[in-house]
Amino acid sequence: MVPLRISVTDANDSPPVCESPLYRAAVDEGAHVFDSPLVVKARDADTISDITYRIIGDEQITSVFAIDRRTGQITIRPNATLDVTYLKRDYLVFAVEANDGAFTTNCGVNITVRDVNNHAPRFLAEEYSAVVEENSEIGTSVEKLQAEDLDSGINAEIRWVIDDTNRNQSVLM
Repeated sequence: MVPLRISVTDANDSPPVCESPLYRAAVDEGAHVFDSPLVVKARDADTISDITYRIIGDEQITSVFAIDRRTGQITIRPNATLDVTYLKRDYLVFAVEANDGAFTTNCGVNITVRDVNNHAPRFLAEEYSAVVEENSEIGTSVEKLQAEDLDSGINAEIRWVIDDTNRNQSVLM
């Protein structure tokens, strides 16, 4: 009798699997880093697998976010602008592809961009002018002023105050 030793080598026959079905993060608009690191991770049952990562998304996504091919850490690109004003919604959804050389899987990513109060309200007209008769009733509508704020939610709420510091001055036009 002669001993026989058989070694089985692992084949790359299993696809990578995302550790989480959806990766979530939140970041303030204008920020350059995430509050906590955002790392997408996939596991592979094959011991020989070497997983690499890439972002799958349109130019709006790829121009703002980058991913480390080896670690799966997502970062905000230098000089990228995260501004809720120009987004269709306050969150961005995209996929990260995990590739083991033979198989791929997509991991979902949802990043909420929190609005910060970074826009000043502005009047829609350069000047408003109104004429009111001196014997008009209290509560008579004199002029409708309009303003807008490019922020969203509570940051876009406009509070109106009548400044009467110039009440004894008359303005001629």
